[in-house]
Amino acid sequence: MRFLHTSDWHLGKIFYEYSLIEDQRNFINQIVQILEKGEAEGHPYSGLLVPGDIYDRAVPPAEATEIFSEFLSEVNKKFPELHMFFISGNHDSPSRLAFGTHFFKAHNIHIVTDCKNYTEPVIVERGGEKTAVYSLPYLYPLAIETEEKNEDGNEKFLRSQQDLYEKVCSSIIENHNKNYKELPIVLCAHLFTMGSCVSKSERSNVGTAEQVDVSLFKDFDYGAFGHIHGNQTCDKEHKCWYSGAPLAYNFDDSENTFFLDVEISSRGEKPSVNKIPVMPLHSIARLEGKFSEFYGVNADSTKWKQYKDCFVHVNLTDEVPVNNAYDFLKTVFPNLLLITRKTSGSGENTSGIQQRKQAIQTNNPELIFSQFLNDVYGNNLEETQLIKDEKELMKKSAEEIKWGENL
Repeated sequence: MRFLHTSDWHLGKIFYEYSLIEDQRNFINQIVQILEKGEAEGHPYSGLLVPGDIYDRAVPPAEATEIFSEFLSEVNKKFPELHMFFISGNHDSPSRLAFGTHFFKAHNIHIVTDCKNYTEPVIVERGGEKTAVYSLPYLYPLAIETEEKNEDGNEKFLRSQQDLYEKVCSSIIENHNKNYKELPIVLCAHLFTMGSCVSKSERSNVGTAEQVDVSLFKDFDYGAFGHIHGNQTCDKEHKCWYSGAPLAYNFDDSENTFFLDVEISSRGEKPSVNKIPVMPLHSIARLEGKFSEFYGVNADSTKWKQYKDCFVHVNLTDEVPVNNAYDFLKTVFPNLLLITRKTSGSGENTSGIQQRKQAIQTNNPELIFSQFLNDVYGNNLEETQLIKDEKELMKKSAEEIKWGENL
């Protein structure tokens, strides 16, 4: 049985004040094309697995809900036998995402935002084959009740992700072995497994308190996980996978993103997982160099043409700040989103911090301002006319402040 796994769409995301709606519409269209290709080849998909973070925030913009609504309508119309599974992630509002779930369920669209029936699977059947799919939304503390007692005899409350998943996994496997023992078992969940590689675009929890031991999922035939934005497997058997986000949502994210084509044959057999590259509307590019390398008579304009359609982050290495750098570089890179500057203070040692503290402790405005200029321009700054004018202005300001205090 064939499944398509994709996650962490984050519909409605703003990337450095740039709306990604059209970029997200682009990868949504690619999902439809992949499903169409499967039908045309005579090897159709039986299920679409989307484990969480459908939207980027609890109250998504109208354009985001419109894209999702259009997608559900189009896919259900073209592939009525396809089962679509969506769960709420930590970015989604469970109550909003749950709207219309009873109606959708009648059309093979399964949107799960609570744990009321988490031990009951959806049985996907096609061509004489069957697979049981279980869905677990992002588990908040106390999301699962238990009749177990603590050592002191009091009621046990499940708060940590590890405790919650120990309970749900054991309950699901127990129920599955009792009622559906011969069927392959798939879990669709939104969580952070231990050892997974986390990128900067994720709101990951600090430390290990919210991480889950992947060994809890050893009895599942495939784990379709969401929450981590980088495509990766998280167990030695390669049965549990993060598809990763379909777009890079940070300049530190990998620009290579994927959908996962998953083949599941029988209970206890290793699944076949193949990566389908996402073709982004805009790739990301991180460039570093002096301003003159990008703009001006000495710049090689042909070198930068390849980044015309990319989202660009430029890290300038000039010792002195360049006025209106963004406006100038925008003419070179139409999709320039971020400019940073590699200053002499980057990676400074404790002596630099100590110098700053000592300047502040003197309560001398001129000395403090001189230290500020060193931080901005570097310790070896030249006494240009601009620097002299700034120091003179600072001196006059300090004198005016003293005069005001003496009135």
